[in-house]
Amino acid sequence: MNYQELVEKEAYHLTFQGFEQTKGANKSLTVRFDGSPNETELLIGNPQTLERWQISFSSYAFYSATFEDFTVAKEHEVYQGYAFRIYEKSDLMDRLRTDANLEVQERNRGKIYRHYSFACMEHQVDVVSCDEPSTKMLCSYSN
Repeated sequence: MNYQELVEKEAYHLTFQGFEQTKGANKSLTVRFDGSPNETELLIGNPQTLERWQISFSSYAFYSATFEDFTVAKEHEVYQGYAFRIYEKSDLMDRLRTDANLEVQERNRGKIYRHYSFACMEHQVDVVSCDEPSTKMLCSYSN
């Protein structure tokens, strides 16, 4: 399943499990989640009823996890998806383009950066990358 197929999943819920960043010249990032169409299963946390996802970015410009209490839904932001998202317009991208040299990097590298986001129970996870992530289901116990 590719990332766009995940974006198209409706009524699917995630819990954030963590980041793994590689060291060295080639910086890559892996994000791990548990997922289920049943939100209650995530609250219970029984691994026999959850899917475990690994989303890997071969490069990144930015990543963060924000506790849900400190996030605000912004009506002017535009994205596709439910739990797995791709932003077309976001305050994060506007800020990175003006305050963090992202626009210059896009020109220099000849690449366009995108804002990928994961709406999880208790966390909002954001990654900015010029590469589409690879997706891997590590295990699935759902029917």
